[in-house]
Amino acid sequence: MTEIMGFEPDVGAGEWPAPHKNPTEMAQNVVVPRRHPGRWIAVVIIIAISLQIVVAVARNANFHWDVYLTYLFHPQVVRGVMWTLLLTIVAMATAIVIAALLVIMRASDNPILRGLAYAWVWFFRGTPIYTQLLFWGLFAVLFPSLSLTIPFGPEIVSVETRYIVTPALAAICGLGFNESAYLTEIFRAGFNSIDRGQAEAAQALGMRPAKIWWRILMPQAMRVIIPPTGNETIGMLKMTSLVLADCRLRYVEGVGRLGRRPVGHDGGEYLDLTGGKLSIHIDQRQVQPSVIDSAGLSAFPQN
Repeated sequence: MTEIMGFEPDVGAGEWPAPHKNPTEMAQNVVVPRRHPGRWIAVVIIIAISLQIVVAVARNANFHWDVYLTYLFHPQVVRGVMWTLLLTIVAMATAIVIAALLVIMRASDNPILRGLAYAWVWFFRGTPIYTQLLFWGLFAVLFPSLSLTIPFGPEIVSVETRYIVTPALAAICGLGFNESAYLTEIFRAGFNSIDRGQAEAAQALGMRPAKIWWRILMPQAMRVIIPPTGNETIGMLKMTSLVLADCRLRYVEGVGRLGRRPVGHDGGEYLDLTGGKLSIHIDQRQVQPSVIDSAGLSAFPQN
């Protein structure tokens, strides 16, 4: 009765409280969120430092922003970006195919295939990428010609290496082979994350090994394989800048073939490679294009 009339007995105090103005009104607790002044201080400090960096870089005349804006969308720059993307895609595709084969070889019962896969991963993971690019860049120098011969017999066919191992192929081999070793471990970790009972159940149903890989193991392993493969693709995009090593080697190789010989009209211009240092002496800026092309230097801009 007292609850209907708006009175609530206070058992602890032993007194009747004053009646509520609204019998249906209920008391609610007001939750005050915890304040974090340190976060706001950190945000202010970060914004202040960021603005100082932006202003310092924007007002620095040594960056030559006018030149940057002039050549930002220059055809040669855009062409270089397209070649970078193309090289990344082709090298990653090559690495993925090789890594998939290596994973199958590692899971094989054949000890020779397992040994070859292990040796491949061990070699390319243990060798610096720059060293591998240097090797492929000098491949035509180390092996001037590639030939198919009968063992202890005559030569069947022979071709110059520089027509097969082009600069583009050398870059793809260097980047793709190196990346395949890392992707092999990523793929193997993805397949090892699947319970072995999945493959055993598929074998009990009479499925072939190829179908087990394609229908059972591959879809489940993708959730583990795709994220790190995306990271490796980003790394490959940045790693393509190391292909410059191949270009430098071909430049030095071409100069080395010239030796110290005149390349100008009056003999006043010559290229010299002495003491392991490359020095270019030009008295006149007139160089015969035929000599430059024969040295393999036509890809470099001439002033």
